[in-house]
Amino acid sequence: MKYCSVPNCRSYTGHKFPKDYALTMKWRVAIRREDSKTKELWNPGSEDIVCHNHFNKNDYKDTLLACTGNEVFLSKR
Repeated sequence: MKYCSVPNCRSYTGHKFPKDYALTMKWRVAIRREDSKTKELWNPGSEDIVCHNHFNKNDYKDTLLACTGNEVFLSKR
């Protein structure tokens, strides 16, 4: 089970990091997690997540799928 990548958060469901480098970098900076060995900005793996608790309603875009409850999409910001 994967836990949220935000320090001190224990939620275990969430959104994978975007594939877009610039957007991933925004997420990395926002969660303020550092690599314990290098003391530099932490770099997420392909399965790392950020849970919904760390997003605002405005971070999501409405889609037909989101309205039916089957899937939710994050907007690109």
